[in-house]
Amino acid sequence: MKKILGLFIVFFAAANLFAQQAMTVSEFYEYAENHKNSDRKELQFKIVDVLSTENQKKIIDTSFKIENTKFDLDLSECTYKNADALLDLFHIRNVKKCIVPFATKEIENLDCGELEEIILPNGLEKIHHTAFFDAVSLKYVEIPESVKYIGACAFGDCNSLEYIKISPKSNIKNWSIAWNAWNDAKIIYDENPNENPENGGSGNKNRITFDHNNYHLGADINFVITLAEKPLKSQKAKIVFYDVHNENTELSSFDTKIKKNKTEYKFNNVSTRSMGLEETDLISAIVEECEDYWVKMKCEIQLTDGSKIDLNGSARLYVVF
Repeated sequence: MKKILGLFIVFFAAANLFAQQAMTVSEFYEYAENHKNSDRKELQFKIVDVLSTENQKKIIDTSFKIENTKFDLDLSECTYKNADALLDLFHIRNVKKCIVPFATKEIENLDCGELEEIILPNGLEKIHHTAFFDAVSLKYVEIPESVKYIGACAFGDCNSLEYIKISPKSNIKNWSIAWNAWNDAKIIYDENPNENPENGGSGNKNRITFDHNNYHLGADINFVITLAEKPLKSQKAKIVFYDVHNENTELSSFDTKIKKNKTEYKFNNVSTRSMGLEETDLISAIVEECEDYWVKMKCEIQLTDGSKIDLNGSARLYVVF
């Protein structure tokens, strides 16, 4: 038994050492294939290779194979086949921290839901529209002074994003007017921000829960409204939907009734066909570059006694123009 245990320890020590040494994309893929069931908490990978289109796709595929854990991905010394030096890791998964290749000129996609930290290189020139869209764990981004353009909604729906640091010397006048749309990040220029806002979510316990996170305009939606306290009386009410992405403009509403002592209300097959968008310069800029638009539906209840109940929770509604 002692001999077997010793071999077991040596095997995992060797595996951990290999995981931190520089490897090619193919070796990265092979490692993931051979350790699919690993439940270790921390993994670090340093890739040194040419990031062809095929190799970038292979990195994405490999990220899905590393289950049950997040990992750090150091691509700093990778190079590119083409002069555009474009990084496109569309829908990559399980990456906690990523160091972008020093040679990168453009980032098209790095939309990882588990991404908490990103290090962008000086020399980066362009961040494409929706590049980090829905990277919901990302908290802080520092934009190098070399960046000449950032596209619409580059950090859209990065719900945990607290700060974006940019250099006072950055020429942002040529960036999309919607480059920082759809997040609540604070733009800072100092080395250390004075404020440290907590991003723990709303304390509001009144909720709306949709049966899907995403819909298309014209779809029928199902949702449940749960109130934190029992209503003291029955009264007529109006359910009102707003678009958070467009300064909370009203989308549509319908009549209902709030009943005494009832806290849960189920709604099925509510049509979104009547929802209308109020066109703004911001929406036009987003649609022009992204060729589509996501409404972020929020909801409140307006009661006949004049009071309102804000509901915590949202869903996205996809609109094609």
